[in-house]
Amino acid sequence: MILIKESKFHYQKRFLIITILFCISITNAQIQKGMATYKSKHPEIDVVDPTKKPSHTRDQIKQSIKTADELIDFNLVFNNKKSLFYKQDKIYTNLDRITRTMINASYSGTYYSDIEKNEKLRVVTFSGETFIANINKNLLWKITDTTKVILGYTCYKATLLKKNTRTKEYNTIEAWFSKEIPYYFGPLEFNGLPGLILELKLNPKQTIYCTSVQLQSKKNKLLTKPTDGKHIESLAELNKIAQEVMHQKRKKQTKK
Repeated sequence: MILIKESKFHYQKRFLIITILFCISITNAQIQKGMATYKSKHPEIDVVDPTKKPSHTRDQIKQSIKTADELIDFNLVFNNKKSLFYKQDKIYTNLDRITRTMINASYSGTYYSDIEKNEKLRVVTFSGETFIANINKNLLWKITDTTKVILGYTCYKATLLKKNTRTKEYNTIEAWFSKEIPYYFGPLEFNGLPGLILELKLNPKQTIYCTSVQLQSKKNKLLTKPTDGKHIESLAELNKIAQEVMHQKRKKQTKK
C-alpha cells in the first residue's frame, strides 16, 4: 500500500513538472515577434575643411546634426526569421534647411533581412524611383567575453572589419548584443550574432543605440518582403545610381 502511494506521488510530481515545462514552451513559442527602437549619436563631429567654410557655418552644421540625432528614431521589427529596420515617419516643423537635409539623409532607406532564406535587401528611393538592392554578405564577427549592461540586459561585445566603399579603407564595427534576447538581428544591415544588437558603433563618430525593446506575440504586418521597385544586384551598383542622381541634382542647381 505504501508503494502505491509513493508511485502516485511521484506520478503527480512528474505530471506537474511536465505541465509547467509545457506551459513555458508554449509561452516562449508565442513570444516570437518584437520591436526595438533606436537613436543615433555623433559624439565627435568634424565638419569640412575650415579653410573652405566660415566658422559660423561649421557651427550651424554641427548643431543641425545634433538636432537631427535628438529628433530621429528608428524601428527594428523582427521575429524568429525576419527583420525590418527603418526610420520612423514624423512631421518636422520649424526646422532650418540644413537640419531638414540632415534628417532626410540620415540612414535613408529600409533594410530587410531573412535569415532562413539567407536574404538581405536595402530599399531606397531616389528622385521618385524606388530601388531594391541585394546587399547580402557574410559578416565575420569576432565575439569577445567583454560584457556590459544595456537596458538591463547583459551584452557581449563583437567586432567586425568592414571596407568603406568610398575610401576603400577598413574600419572596425563594434556591436553589443544580448543572448537574453535570442534574435539574430540589429540596425541597418548588421545581423548574424546570437542575440539582438542593442548598440552599434559604426566608427568613432557614429553610434546607433537602443532605447527600448518590446517583445509581444501579436503578428506584425510590417514584416513582409519589399517587392515594389527596380531590383539591383549589388550595393556597389546602388551606390553608382546614388552618385549619378546627386550629380544630376548639382547640375540643375548650377544652371539655376
